[in-house]
Amino acid sequence: MKRICRYQPGFTFLEVMIAVAILAIALVALLRLVVLGVHNADYDKTMTLATLLAREKISEGLLLTGAERNGGGQGEHEFSDYSWERTVTATVFNRIEQITVTVKWVEGEEERNVVLTQFIFQG
Repeated sequence: MKRICRYQPGFTFLEVMIAVAILAIALVALLRLVVLGVHNADYDKTMTLATLLAREKISEGLLLTGAERNGGGQGEHEFSDYSWERTVTATVFNRIEQITVTVKWVEGEEERNVVLTQFIFQG
């Protein structure tokens, strides 16, 4: 009499389908993280460029004199998507002035901005 072995090594179709479903869910979550990372990198680049432009305009304001220190304009080269405005105002303290630079840009349908302020001593 021959004995029939019914056990065959391998996975059932149901086990394979469950594994594929788990893998698909994990890949969707990882893809979402990648997209979020790319978005954050783009946001960081935008904020860095805006801050660099604001710092540049504050430095220019330190070198200028009189009414030409106040003003605004459009960025050039890599800053072409940004506009800026610089105001120099007196403070309540003698010989201390405040330089404020506002950098604006449009992101999607929203207008964004960065504002940097520096106080300078006119000695």
